[in-house]
Amino acid sequence: EIFIFSSMYSWVWDVKMDWGLGKKDYNWLGPRLMFPSTLHYYGVIVADLFLRFLWMQSLVPPSSGAHFELPAYLIAVSMVLELIRRTLWSF
Repeated sequence: EIFIFSSMYSWVWDVKMDWGLGKKDYNWLGPRLMFPSTLHYYGVIVADLFLRFLWMQSLVPPSSGAHFELPAYLIAVSMVLELIRRTLWSF
């Protein structure tokens, strides 16, 4: 669906364009890294993907008939996690 395509496109944009990562010649990272451990970068890349899809699920309208809606009590949790994702994105 359009939500999945949009989330994937945005994730690729975050990794390649905003962070300058995703370069095959550098083990899917970039030529200049700010942190000494590459595990931090891989962890943030995976977290960004997971959290982006979690946020996307909170945007699906209940009337869409989707089978993957978040329960109402998790909407607030997903909003906090989206703030964390955006904070990770800013580094």
